[in-house]
Amino acid sequence: VVRVFKSPFFHEVLLQLPRDVNLVLAQLREQGIAGGVALDIFYPELGNTLLVCATEMRTGEDIQKFATALASCLATKEPASC
Repeated sequence: VVRVFKSPFFHEVLLQLPRDVNLVLAQLREQGIAGGVALDIFYPELGNTLLVCATEMRTGEDIQKFATALASCLATKEPASC
């Protein structure tokens, strides 16, 4: 996973994923996690990018749950499961 833009950010960050972002989002939804927004439908040049937002409404536990689930999804060999 690579941060797309190197400039400082506040609540939102754009991540480049090594897998199909829509499959990853579907896998996260199966775990009850709203993983972010795939930007390729708005900006085709930003394929496999995920816009993620975390505000004061999210706890450290929420963020850790997301990070762990995302890592699990990206580590699996099968694209349809995590």
